[in-house]
Amino acid sequence: MDAINETDRKEKAAVKRHFEDIAEHYDGWKKKNEYYYEEILRFLKSRIPPGKRVLDVGCGTGTLLASLGPRHGVGIDLSEGMVRRARQKHPNGHFLVSDCDHLAVKGQFDFIILIDLLDHLTDLRAAFGSFCEILTPASEMIVLTANPLWDFFLKWAEKRGLKMPEGPNRFVSMSEILKTLEELNLTVVKKGYRMFVPKRIPLLASFLNSWMPQIPFLNRLCLIQYLVIKRKNGE
Repeated sequence: MDAINETDRKEKAAVKRHFEDIAEHYDGWKKKNEYYYEEILRFLKSRIPPGKRVLDVGCGTGTLLASLGPRHGVGIDLSEGMVRRARQKHPNGHFLVSDCDHLAVKGQFDFIILIDLLDHLTDLRAAFGSFCEILTPASEMIVLTANPLWDFFLKWAEKRGLKMPEGPNRFVSMSEILKTLEELNLTVVKKGYRMFVPKRIPLLASFLNSWMPQIPFLNRLCLIQYLVIKRKNGE
């Protein structure tokens, strides 16, 4: 057990170092891939009305959380550099340095969002277990993560400077996520795939991104896999 804990600690430290290193350039990378993040925000806004209580886990510099217009928004991130920049950009927000496995946040939230986070977690079950403690019967947890089928393309794009460096990460399959949620008595109320074209290509991107997610089997080729999660049977 000690060896497992030490391995987990080293992996978390490596993830933290990576995001500390890119904190200064984080917003620049997001600007470079603006269309991708606009599509993510559009999807979140389709489920999260303004004026709600929102917890953003892995909040980066806080832009996504602020864009949702929450009544009470809290962002947590493993990186002190990210949290410091989030506080500078959004002085009225609440941003904390926190490990997913041991949340430094209390209270109730209408929505908990995890965007591009699962790939960087060292223990999926421990993280979801900690979220269970603040997930109320009425809350929704929204998870968006990269489809493992895009592994080669994403690594290719990263090597050519076309996307943000991910650092230590491991692609997580939909089946692995579903198995973990079942073990924790969490239920999925909606799941699927989105965004076949992650770049702004006039006419083509909007057409394919509207229709591909609706076509059975072909939709599994989309870049993003998403889940909307609640406590099972309102427990």
